[in-house]
Amino acid sequence: MENESGFDDILQEQHRYYEDRAPEYDDVWYRRGIYDLGPEGNRRWFEETARLEAALDELDATGTVLELAAGTGLFTRHLALRA
Repeated sequence: MENESGFDDILQEQHRYYEDRAPEYDDVWYRRGIYDLGPEGNRRWFEETARLEAALDELDATGTVLELAAGTGLFTRHLALRA
């Protein structure tokens, strides 16, 4: 039982970390605030991320998938459709 308690503590700590950092991750992804690259930089960023998301949509992921370091789940939404 001692291990389960330690495991729960680790999960709670990880949950708190992501809750605290999620807004920053979203700012990075959507190029907001200090992460804004300007019109040209943002255009390139969004073009590149669109290609990445398209590749995820084409990925033949079925069955059970473990996504490591899922962050705010921006990629999870693509994987969860099939796996």
